[in-house]
Amino acid sequence: MKYSIYIRVSTEDQAKEGYSLEVQREYLESFAKREGIEVFKVYQDDGISGYSTDRPALKGLLTDAKQRNFDGVG
Repeated sequence: MKYSIYIRVSTEDQAKEGYSLEVQREYLESFAKREGIEVFKVYQDDGISGYSTDRPALKGLLTDAKQRNFDGVG
């Protein structure tokens, strides 16, 4: 199965509190490797509120999902 990874932080404070994009990516890629999950693509939005639907990486993820390029998102 192929999965995509979506990571996001909205503020610099979140990044400083241990939720940086790098930390999120490393954790999810490590999990995927450990579980034998193929990663199709990593989508990343930096500095954009979760309340906003105007997120470039999220839009890309949704486009790829509609095209059934992967089986799930982590």
